[in-house]
Amino acid sequence: MQQAVASYFPKGRLLTYDDADAVQTAVARGGAYHALLLAATGKGVLQPVAGDAISIQTDAGPVELIPAHAELPYPGEGKRWSEMGRLAVPRSGQSEPVEMRVELLDTLGARLCSTVWNIPAPVRKGDPLVLRYRMDENQLLEMELSLAAGKVAPFAVTVENPLTHVQNPSRTRARIDELEEELKKGRIPRAHWPRALGQLAILHEELNQLERAFDLWKKALRAQGAPTAYLLNRMGLVCNDMRDYERAERFYREAAALGHDGAPFFNLALSFQQRGRLKEAAACVGAALEQERKPPYLVLQARLAESLKDSAARDAALAEAARLFGEVDTMTEKWEVWWYKDAAQMRGDLQEVQRAALRLMALGAPQQSGSEAPLPIDKGTNQ
Repeated sequence: MQQAVASYFPKGRLLTYDDADAVQTAVARGGAYHALLLAATGKGVLQPVAGDAISIQTDAGPVELIPAHAELPYPGEGKRWSEMGRLAVPRSGQSEPVEMRVELLDTLGARLCSTVWNIPAPVRKGDPLVLRYRMDENQLLEMELSLAAGKVAPFAVTVENPLTHVQNPSRTRARIDELEEELKKGRIPRAHWPRALGQLAILHEELNQLERAFDLWKKALRAQGAPTAYLLNRMGLVCNDMRDYERAERFYREAAALGHDGAPFFNLALSFQQRGRLKEAAACVGAALEQERKPPYLVLQARLAESLKDSAARDAALAEAARLFGEVDTMTEKWEVWWYKDAAQMRGDLQEVQRAALRLMALGAPQQSGSEAPLPIDKGTNQ
């Protein structure tokens, strides 16, 4: 155990005790101090805090809900809920429910939670929403979203330990250790280093260790000996996740200059869309389509045209995407199925939405994430 802790905190000073009696004495002393403070002040030795900020994603970017290092429970003793009134419904629906993505992010933009609220019809785009939320001292986050008009029951979301949740961390960490050991002992030929370092970077991305992932992509680039569109595009993705948008744009454009596919411009378009810079996003997706006419690019173009109130361009892009998409039952890429589903939702084709949902289940995609459902509208700072 001591060795494991020391390896996890290599720069830390590890305190140990010589015998079991000393350990028990230290534990008893800590318990006594804790009990004394609880009796005297109502609080223990350590004050629980939120280790990072928690934000909700909107069409205009993240909006902070709980600041980093805020004392828990939040919003504080005696206050049941914190409330926000700056969100609004993203689409209109007269007879069918409207899907809205509810997504939480940490300070670096890593996704903590993503689910979908099917808002019952009838509902109009721009209808105000009320968000109520709180997090207790055990880091149990509770949220309720409701229409301000109070027409339907609130949509409730509960997330346990949102800032410490990582899927399959042990398996990912074991693979990282294995690859690092192979590199250290020279078991991987130098010609294969770029690929191995890239695999390591992706594993660190899964753990939301973005700075480490970016450093590994840089090492992969040096090992490659010359920049490639793939490596530059991956570095752009990590920078974007770290909200270093200026560097992300630079890497995307450098990748686009070297490559012959539209992926870097497509990713740059998504970055601009995330920040509400819709005209720049439309220009970038247009550049991506000049490289290759991929259906997902066309769906993004349609989504941007819809936001920019250009119904003719929206319909034309959706029609071309429908011609180019293959049968959803034969698709093997989750991201392509997500965009197929989004196109079907925009057309109002519920049968194809259901087929896409079934295909995503077959491919192992989590249906609760709803990654292509629209985000709530951010109306501004008026609470």
